[in-house]
Formats: sequence, structure tokens, C-alpha cells
Amino acid sequence: MRHTRAAFVLALTITACHPYKPPAPLAPRTSTAISASFGRTWDAAIDAFASRGISIETLDRASGLIVPAGRAYVPGEDMKYADCGSKALGKTVTPASVKYNVVVRGDSTRSSVQVRAFYLPNATFEGFGYCESRGLFESEAEASIKAKAERPR
Repeated sequence: MRHTRAAFVLALTITACHPYKPPAPLAPRTSTAISASFGRTWDAAIDAFASRGISIETLDRASGLIVPAGRAYVPGEDMKYADCGSKALGKTVTPASVKYNVVVRGDSTRSSVQVRAFYLPNATFEGFGYCESRGLFESEAEASIKAKAERPR
């Protein structure tokens, strides 16, 4: 009985000290090609974030950079967008906030857009420094921008 209890305590200690498992890295993404002018794609990108209720902090049309406002990640919100890894006993680390940037390139006939999302882990998991985007938000946003830009006037 004594050995069983000691083995149980040892197993529990080893499990509780299980190191942080970092998120799986995402394969590099490329920009989405759009059959519309830079101007139409630029306007569509701004509109795509506005329709999601995300305001724009920075616009630099000359460089093609749009920086939508970051936002807090609501507890219990769908975890399909980010992987922040897990800690002891498989407890999932959740994102606390997300920041975005958008790069639009192109000319008068064609363009491209690349959306990036950067998730930060929940502060209760200090020491677990980063999250990986799963690429879903970016794909959804780029598809929305493409659809809006290519829509006939």
C-alpha cells in the first residue's frame, strides 16, 4: 500500500511538472492574388475589417500597410483561430489578445493581399510566450477582401 501511494505521488508529480508544449508552427502563407486594382483591394480590405467591427489604427497607402486595431480575446471564444500550446496535464493555454496587419500590393489591374494575425497568450500562463495563428482568420479575411474587390460595380 505504501509503495502504491508513493508511486501515485511520483506519477502525479511528474505529470504536474510536465513541461509546456509549444504550439505547432504554421506553414508559411503567401498572399492572395486578386483580379482587381490596388485601389479596389485597398478599399475592400478596410471594409472587410469594418464589417467585423474592427476599427483601423493605421493606414499607409503608399506602403500598402493597414493596421487594424487589436482586440482582447473573449474567454470562451472559439479557439479555432489560435494555438497557444498547452501546459501541465494538457491544460490548453488560451489567447488573451490579437493584433493584425494587412499588406496590399498591386497596380491598376491586379493586386494581392496578405493578412496576418498575432495572438498573445493569456497572462495567467506567464512564461508561455507566444501563440501560433492557425491561418483560419487570415484565410477568411483574405477571401472576404477578394470577394469585395472583385465584385462588379
